[in-house]
Amino acid sequence: MRHLLPCLFVARTFAATCTAVMILGGGAWARPLIIPFVMSSPEYGIGFGVKARDRGLFGGPGFGDLTGMYTTRGQWYVELSGLRDSIAGNCRLGGTVEGGVFPELYSGEGSPAPKASLAGYTPTYALASMFAGYWFQGGIRMDLGLAIDHREIERSDTGAMAGWARRTRGYPDGGTQVRVSVEGEWNRLDHPADPHSGTTLVARFEPPVPGSAWALGFIQGTLIETPFAAGPTMVLRARHEAAGGDVPFWKIPSAGKSRLLRGLSDYRVRGRSLQALGSELRQPLAILGFATEAVAFGEAARAGDEGGVWSSDPVFGFGCGGRLLLDDRHAVLRVDLGWNTSSEATVAPALYVDFGQAF
Repeated sequence: MRHLLPCLFVARTFAATCTAVMILGGGAWARPLIIPFVMSSPEYGIGFGVKARDRGLFGGPGFGDLTGMYTTRGQWYVELSGLRDSIAGNCRLGGTVEGGVFPELYSGEGSPAPKASLAGYTPTYALASMFAGYWFQGGIRMDLGLAIDHREIERSDTGAMAGWARRTRGYPDGGTQVRVSVEGEWNRLDHPADPHSGTTLVARFEPPVPGSAWALGFIQGTLIETPFAAGPTMVLRARHEAAGGDVPFWKIPSAGKSRLLRGLSDYRVRGRSLQALGSELRQPLAILGFATEAVAFGEAARAGDEGGVWSSDPVFGFGCGGRLLLDDRHAVLRVDLGWNTSSEATVAPALYVDFGQAF
């Protein structure tokens, strides 16, 4: 019965949020874009799902999304999210309700951690979050957020999780986390989903709160430029993450995933401090009347403790891919093939099919 509690929580919150969205949106999804999709990554194999997006739902800038997915490895999730931006010209409000069952692998900390340390665990989770923010002049944004994250975890007693039956730190069995966050951004991009020029700098901090005695934060800068009208768009990203205190093991900063160090799987670059660099070239193309992009990318990441990360050897990833731009470039379907340079690298590439630009 206890495993049904997260699902019941999600169902009730989902119904309440749907009702609120319907009211705010005038009683119906006015102009939804229905996107059936197939997704893929080394972490969950192949997934099948549907996304419904309506950018006119709230009568202004923003969107409402309803997404559901099921994978061939028995993972599933349902997510309802929305954003109402530029309320009265300056304010913004958004939120997400999500729940599901998502078996994953955990390798412990390392740069990278060896494949032999991988151990399986299955979280049944429910997540609800919301934020309110304000746009200042010059493209400066400040957001305050609140989130409730409940997880019940079943895990193996092998690899990096061997002996966890006696462990208390790192929330090995899950639990309920209540988190607050402060996020700031300086944004000079020319498009929210597929920018061709501009700069953005984002910083986020989650402080310790009663019952969750840990902290998490990151700072990320992105520079985007298209020097020639018909030429490729060049993108450069730098990111630093840090965590302190009794951090849940699944929250420890990591790379080796769809949006950070493509080509390495299962988040195997992981540590209390993480640094990453990435670059992309995106060449716009018109194929059969569809707006698309051809992409080449290279990334590097390293992890360690607060001081050790500076001397850790980086892991490199590289690859190529394509983008299908939908809904006036506000919805981006991304396909990437990635390789890595670690000692356990294989000839076969990692395949990623996902929504949104990697960065």
